[in-house]
Amino acid sequence: MTSVSQAEPSIRWLHVTNAEVVSTSWYCEGLTLHGLDLLHTALFAAEDHNQLVSLIRDNIVSSNIPIDVEEGIMGDTYQEIRYRERPTEQDKLQEAQTPMPFQGDGNPDLPPLAWTSFWRETYSSLYGYHIPAEMRHWGYVFWDAPTLQSTGALELLEREKEDFIDPRDNM
Repeated sequence: MTSVSQAEPSIRWLHVTNAEVVSTSWYCEGLTLHGLDLLHTALFAAEDHNQLVSLIRDNIVSSNIPIDVEEGIMGDTYQEIRYRERPTEQDKLQEAQTPMPFQGDGNPDLPPLAWTSFWRETYSSLYGYHIPAEMRHWGYVFWDAPTLQSTGALELLEREKEDFIDPRDNM
């Protein structure tokens, strides 16, 4: 990851000194907590570099809410505690290995093909830590079915999960 001191001059206004010992990942997490609307604006609505820098400058915040997979809401510990202390209806569906086949890309309340394929078309409420890093890095759940199929990504997904030990078997 690029440090703030190595950042492009137009965003170097964000000064972090060694004495502050602030993790730059906190800023990434702060931006992430804005959700997909900000990401969409950054990717598709910002017309030039200056507008993009302005957008990020206006929205960047430091977050001490860890969302990475080692700790925080994406981590194993958080999920295990929540599962044990506050089980949900979705957890019951997972325990029962309720079928969840892919039903198309049109409904935002239904999982994408990559999700249903990865979890062998059965219900899963696991995320983050429980997904192999190689898959998380390429954003597999954001791909629609035609793109997954035409690019060969679905085949890659199938190969990635061959050695995968399903954590639901140990819960």
